[in-house]
Amino acid sequence: DLYLMNAVSFAKNGNKVFYAKRINVESQSFSLYCRFLNKPDEEPLKIADDVTAFLADEKGNNVLYLDTYGSIYSHNMKERTKVVSDVDYFVISDDCTRILYLTDDGGLYIQTVGGEKDKIDSDVTSVKKAGGNFENTYYLKDKELYLKKADADKIKIASDILFIQMICDNGDVYYIKENEVKGTGTLMDYIIDHDGLEEKDAAIAENYYYPDYEARDAALSRIWSREVLRKTTIKTVDSLYRFSFNDETSDMVNDSFVESLCNSEEADALIFTSYDSVDIKKVDINDFIDAVDKAGRFSEILENGGTVYKSDYQKCSYFDEFSKMILGTMKSDAATYLVKDGKLIKIETDSESNNFIINSAADIVYYIDKYDSEKEIGELRIVKIKDGAVVTNELYESDVAVAEIVSG
Repeated sequence: DLYLMNAVSFAKNGNKVFYAKRINVESQSFSLYCRFLNKPDEEPLKIADDVTAFLADEKGNNVLYLDTYGSIYSHNMKERTKVVSDVDYFVISDDCTRILYLTDDGGLYIQTVGGEKDKIDSDVTSVKKAGGNFENTYYLKDKELYLKKADADKIKIASDILFIQMICDNGDVYYIKENEVKGTGTLMDYIIDHDGLEEKDAAIAENYYYPDYEARDAALSRIWSREVLRKTTIKTVDSLYRFSFNDETSDMVNDSFVESLCNSEEADALIFTSYDSVDIKKVDINDFIDAVDKAGRFSEILENGGTVYKSDYQKCSYFDEFSKMILGTMKSDAATYLVKDGKLIKIETDSESNNFIINSAADIVYYIDKYDSEKEIGELRIVKIKDGAVVTNELYESDVAVAEIVSG
């Protein structure tokens, strides 16, 4: 757990260590103690119980902590002072003199320990990132993303955000919005339905005594199929946007975004897949109901004098198989891009590529190509980039399971 990783802290001079004891996994809390390393014979000082997070200043003379009741306290190694109550989230400045916190009612504040508080905004949903001294604070109000720079008014970055992909070290933000035009369709989009056939099927279905039983069964199958195909949505793509910290402007990077494969906040770069050139052949509706028929063996039921019910027909597994086939075709045709400073660079990859890594300068990309999921190995390739274009894409090593950059 993350809180366990952050449950030990040393003063910069090495004279004190703050640490957790009696850890409560259920409440994610612990008892916080301080031991004076230059006084090994002294008993450790108990700071508080029910602590969920803490941060001590460099000298270890003061520690700020949050308890399970939503209160933040300051402790100077002698006594504690309550700073604020009803806190949902907080960040402490690097020098331990100020706190940025979000209250239960959505109020976002910056407060100097022992001093006045400044309100940043109301109705805040969550804080996404705050600089070490709160020079730049990014936060959400429902689906609206805001930036509050120090000594400047807040600015709205965007509305109707699905999720934030990455906030870079340089302040740029990559975020995702719904593509209402290309983003969502139904299985019916991949079916060829002949002009006038739907009306004809409806007329046949209304006539219970239609003389051609086979034609009536086929009409009912097409009607039932259309109902499922039209209500089965396929989520395909979203739109990727980039907010430029320096210009305070947002631009769309890609309108066929599928998923991120690798993010680098340090390099202001990410690698993602895009369905920008997918070619899916539509299926004739009569061929489709033949496939449903074979999967459900409905012809055999009719031939043996049985009845095919609508509910049984629409539960046929072929509808799911058809959906997987569409999504599989999209995946195999997907393009892979590196985006650096808002500019797209296409990388030629196999559909089963994975383990993408970007170096700190975003001029080298490693990835495992032609990955064999059974053997769990593939080909490690190295891509070198210069002046916004791929210079080389070469095989680096075969039979690689996993790759990692140790430095740089």
